[in-house]
Amino acid sequence: MVKDKDSELKLLDKEMRRAQGEEKVVSRDFGSGNMEFEVAEVKLSSYNEAHDFQRMNTRTYRYMLDRMSKDLIALTLEINDLTESLRSKKQIMEDEANKKILARENKLQSNYRYQKLMKNISHEMVKNKERIHSLNVSIENKDQTL
Repeated sequence: MVKDKDSELKLLDKEMRRAQGEEKVVSRDFGSGNMEFEVAEVKLSSYNEAHDFQRMNTRTYRYMLDRMSKDLIALTLEINDLTESLRSKKQIMEDEANKKILARENKLQSNYRYQKLMKNISHEMVKNKERIHSLNVSIENKDQTL
């Protein structure tokens, strides 16, 4: 009976060692599966962070692109307004320059006419004085002859 119990104990001890060995093998197999799962979760977390960062960069890029498009439209409109204003100011400047040239020409023509008129008046006065003088001489000659 003691032998039986002793052999049962040895048998149970063998089974226990065999079960522990199997447990180590199974835990190693399943443990590495857990390890792979943990590694996969870390990679997934890393990929999610990278994806979120990239999504944030994409949103930032799109916002900046949209902002630059709006700025381009606003600047184009402002350029068109300024170009039209410049064109209008140039036209006004040309009109005023033409008016100034026309006024100067009119002034020069008036001055020329005035001088010509004064010259004609002076010439006519000299002619009239000569005629008066000639008539006075003629009257004196007639008076002397009479």
